[in-house]
Amino acid sequence: MGKPTGHHWITKSYLNGFIDPNNKPYIWMYEKGKNIIKQSTPSNICKKKNYHTIRKPDGSKDSESIENMLAQYEDKAVKILRKIETLQPITKEEKGYFTFFIALHRTRIPIYRKKIENQASDLFNIIRIFQNNYTNNIISKESLDTDFKDVFKEKLKQTSLEIYLSETSNIALDIAQLKWSFLTTSGSNKFVTSDNPVYYHNSVNPNQISIYNANIEVTFPLTKDTAFLGTRKREEGYYNANDDLVDIINIGTIMSASRFVFASQNTQTLSDLVQKYSNIRPH
Repeated sequence: MGKPTGHHWITKSYLNGFIDPNNKPYIWMYEKGKNIIKQSTPSNICKKKNYHTIRKPDGSKDSESIENMLAQYEDKAVKILRKIETLQPITKEEKGYFTFFIALHRTRIPIYRKKIENQASDLFNIIRIFQNNYTNNIISKESLDTDFKDVFKEKLKQTSLEIYLSETSNIALDIAQLKWSFLTTSGSNKFVTSDNPVYYHNSVNPNQISIYNANIEVTFPLTKDTAFLGTRKREEGYYNANDDLVDIINIGTIMSASRFVFASQNTQTLSDLVQKYSNIRPH
């Protein structure tokens, strides 16, 4: 049997927290722009072939090293999440691991990597314009095109992978500086998640979403019953979230979704909410 090459950008262990308890092992999928509700399993969603595969110096492909490294954080984060679900305090060391876990769900997603790849492509275009206009063909167009194919096209994926892993550490440090709250709900209204679940929001000035802004809010649904909220103002601790607060968190999650929203419930109300914000997508 070959090595597995189907890699999740939203972890399976995380998605397990949104399984329908009355319809195990299924999770409900809502797609922006399509008023259709489908069911799937955490094993089959937010997954892409060779998403974390890298090319080694000898030219062979390695589909396991990055996955194994990330799995170490995921395993520890899931154990910490179990503590959070039971309202237990977490240690400073556990907060460090969990911070990285949250940051991964900000940078690991395809839209983030695509942004990195687009920036690399823009850089190539700048080099190409400079070569055409200012170097008097010191470097031939054919040579530059070959370099693009060899360096940019073939290594673009690996470059975006390396950059996103580096950026994850920076974002984790920023999230660690926030005041952490955990919201829990025991009612019928449940938290949802998405294919881009970490949401930055500024309720005072929506156009200023810097992590350093005094009014920044970072939300990350952890399970159908629990969500993370990071701010610079709110007191840390565990809070019971009423239905209105759950709705507010869910709307942010839906707005942040690239394409899919995932939930433990199959309801027309949620479907209507997803479609209401179907034209709002992350940039």
